[in-house]
Amino acid sequence: MSVARPMAGLLLLPILQGCAFVQGTFFAGPPEPSPLEMQRDSILGVSPLDGSLWGILAVDAATGDTLYSENAGRRFIPASNQKVLTVAAALDRLGPDYRWSTAIYSLAGAPDEGGAIYGDVVIPALGDPTLGPPFHPSGADAIDALVQRLQGAGVQRITGEILIDVSAWDSTSVPGSWMVEDLPLGYGASGGAFAVNRGTVDVNLYGGTVPGAPPIVTWSPRGSPDFIDSRVTTASSGDVAPVRGYWLPESGRLRLEGSVPAERVERASVSMRDPVMESARALRNRMLEAGMVVEGGVRILWDRDLPLRAGCASGYIESCAFALEVMRLESPPLSRVAQVMLETSDNWMAEQLLRTLGHEAEGVGSREAGFRAVAAYLTGLGIPEHDYHLADGSGLSVHNLLTPGTLVTVLHHMETGPHAAAFRDALAAPGEMDSSLEERLLGLRGRFVGKTGTLRHVNSLSGYLTRPSGISVYVAMMSNGGGLPADDIREAMDRLLIELDRTLP
Repeated sequence: MSVARPMAGLLLLPILQGCAFVQGTFFAGPPEPSPLEMQRDSILGVSPLDGSLWGILAVDAATGDTLYSENAGRRFIPASNQKVLTVAAALDRLGPDYRWSTAIYSLAGAPDEGGAIYGDVVIPALGDPTLGPPFHPSGADAIDALVQRLQGAGVQRITGEILIDVSAWDSTSVPGSWMVEDLPLGYGASGGAFAVNRGTVDVNLYGGTVPGAPPIVTWSPRGSPDFIDSRVTTASSGDVAPVRGYWLPESGRLRLEGSVPAERVERASVSMRDPVMESARALRNRMLEAGMVVEGGVRILWDRDLPLRAGCASGYIESCAFALEVMRLESPPLSRVAQVMLETSDNWMAEQLLRTLGHEAEGVGSREAGFRAVAAYLTGLGIPEHDYHLADGSGLSVHNLLTPGTLVTVLHHMETGPHAAAFRDALAAPGEMDSSLEERLLGLRGRFVGKTGTLRHVNSLSGYLTRPSGISVYVAMMSNGGGLPADDIREAMDRLLIELDRTLP
C-alpha cells in the first residue's frame, strides 16, 4: 500500500502492510491482515476483478489518520470525478452566489414610441450554462424568456442585425482527446459563449403509417430550417435500427440514419455541433414567431475590437458609453448549477464552467485558461503538478489523470472551507431521484454523498461517508483497466465501501 501525501492542514498517516525487523536471531514477520484488508481481497482479489488496477484512500476527517490506502499516490483516469476539481475550483474562486448574465444592448438608443430600434442589437455572451433544462423547461423556453423580456422592454422592431458577441471566448470546439463516437450525442455536445439547451436539439421522429414511409421529423429549438438531414425510415417493429446522428461539417447539417416503428414516436437529444449559430438563429426565429419585426439577420462576432456602430467595439459592449442595455436575464447561482452538474454528471455544464473560470481568471474563456485556474487552485492546496493532468473539465477525456490522494485533499479543503455546505449539497446522495446514485448504495442512504465516474474500463467514486458513530470519512476509489461491464465494477466498489463502513474502527 502506498503512503498518502500530506494535505494542507491534515496529516495522512499510512497503514503499514507489514514490517520486518532483524536483530540477532529475532525476526518479526508481517502482521495478520485487518478485517477490512480481508474483505478487500474477497471482493477485489478474485478473478476477474483482480485484473483491474485499483486506487483507494479512506481518511478520518477529524484526525487525518489514513484508515485505508491502496495505490493512493498512483495516477488514474478519473472519468467524471474530474468534475470535483472543476466545481471546487469554481466555488473557491467565484463563490456559490456567482451568476451569469445574458443581456441585450441597443447600439441605436432606446426604442421609439412604436417599439422600434433603428439599428443593431448586441448580446455580449459569456457562456451562461442555464439557458435550458432544468433551469427552463426546454431550450425553447429559455429563448422565450429572452424574447419576453425584450418585448417587456417595449421592443417590437429591430431594423438592424442581431449581433452575438462571443469574442470573450475562444472556439467552441471540443477537446481533441474526446472520442469521435461521443460527439453526435448529447453528453458529447460542444459549448459556446451563447448556447441554449445544453448545446443540443431535441428531435421527435413520428413513424409513418406503413413500413417504408418517411417519418415526420421535428426538432427544438429550431435554428437553421434545414439543420437536420433525415434519412430515417419507418420499419416494422422487428426490423428497427437505432437512429444515429452524423455531423456533416461541409454543410453544417446533422444527418440522421436508422429507422423507427410505424405510428410510434421516437425521441432523441443530439448535439448541435455549432451551438452558437444554431442558438442565435433560434432566437431570431422565436422573435419573428412572437410577432416582432427583425429586418436584419444574425451575425456572430468572433474577434475582439471589431468596430461597431456608435463608437462601440466587440468585446467592450458593456463598457461602451453609447450602448444602451435593453434587457438582462440572470442565471441561478453557481451553487445551484454545481448541484445539477454533479448530481446528474452533466458534461456540457462542466465545460461551460471551466471556460467561465478561464474568463474570470484571465479575461478569455478558453479551455487552457480554465486549466490554469484549476491548476492554481490545486497548487494552493499543496498538490504537486505530477499528481494530476487536466485535459477537460468534465472527465470525458481519457487523457485526464488524478491520484486518489488528490481527490481526498480537495474533499478535505472543501469540507473545512467556507463553501462546505454548497459543495456537499452539490454531491449526489444514494436514492436521490435523477442523480447518478439514485439506485446505488441505498444501505448508506443519509450517510454518504459523493461523485461517481464512468467511462469504458474506468470507474470512480469519491465523497463523504458518515459512520454510525458520527465519524466522517473522506473516501476516494478509482478503478482502471477492468475490462468488465461497468455494472460489475460499480457493484464491487459499492460492496467495498459498505465493508469499509462496517469494519472501520
